Amino acid sequence: MVSEEIFESKITHILYPFSFLYEALVKVRLSLYKKGLLTQHILPGFVISVGNLSVGGTGKTPLVIKIAEWAKQKGYKVGILSRGYKGNYKDMLLVSDGKRLKSSVFSSGDEPYLMARKLREVVICVSKDRAKAGKFISKMHNVDFFILDDGFQHLRLKRDLDIVLLSKRDIISKRVLPSGPLREPLSHLKRADVLIATEKIDPSLIGEKRLFFAQYVPKRLFFPEKGEACLDFLRGKRVIAFAGIARPERFKETLERLGAKVVFFKRFPDHHWFSEKDLAEIFSLKKRLRAELILTTEKDWVRLVDKNKDIGYIEVKLCLEKEDEFFALIENAYTRKKDTCQSNQLDR
Repeated sequence: MVSEEIFESKITHILYPFSFLYEALVKVRLSLYKKGLLTQHILPGFVISVGNLSVGGTGKTPLVIKIAEWAKQKGYKVGILSRGYKGNYKDMLLVSDGKRLKSSVFSSGDEPYLMARKLREVVICVSKDRAKAGKFISKMHNVDFFILDDGFQHLRLKRDLDIVLLSKRDIISKRVLPSGPLREPLSHLKRADVLIATEKIDPSLIGEKRLFFAQYVPKRLFFPEKGEACLDFLRGKRVIAFAGIARPERFKETLERLGAKVVFFKRFPDHHWFSEKDLAEIFSLKKRLRAELILTTEKDWVRLVDKNKDIGYIEVKLCLEKEDEFFALIENAYTRKKDTCQSNQLDR
């Protein structure tokens, strides 16, 4: 029998020629924007993009939330623009008006819905046309500080600051789709203003870019009916866990570091919508393996909707090295944009 590693290697080798075609198309598209042959739309305010190079998760959502919370505390009128991946909305959807949730997780997709649950006084709107969504929330909700979620490849919208999250896998793989995980070549990091490494990497590999290091740390354990519990509560507990995120093994490793005894772990595809059959299997395993708890990630938990009463989740927070320096950089960029806009108005 052919091992999984050998099979994946053969598939990668077959797909490798197509990566050259994909990379060429990516470069042509970028060139068309640079030459002005494709239009970049401009929003009436400051636009900050949070994105990455590779498919799958690098922790963009916690960073978007952290920036939004900081900007809100500074008194900026904050709005988040997302494409609402796997949401069943049509055209455009207001997920939150800054006061209350305005949509379901099915309509918006899990990430915008999760952000809307966690953020107050932040407007969240989803649309594949994020320029249209940005103009809408500017007009209807006076937003002047826009955060473009997963926006590095969304060249249609002009931004004032580009932040890119980078993993060790991005540096090592070097291959673009479909034979590798990269959406565009590693050399395109030159477009970024700031890089955030979610794993320790050699700074010399990314040139002269501003580089910050971040890690994701468990913040709390939460159960719908019982409420919050101390993370130490997991120590020695027999746990069944599952995750439908980009790198589910990290969730299992987190639980084990917290002292949980993971007796069964189920991996689902990223953004998986859990069926009654999925959950019936998990609850059956809990009984058969004499597990005490069923746990998942917070992003998975919001997709369970009304099926989550007996399932807990781990909430994580983003810890950023040199955090004050990072936010000073954003504030300086915001101030420069504001001063430029005021100067242009005076010149008219």
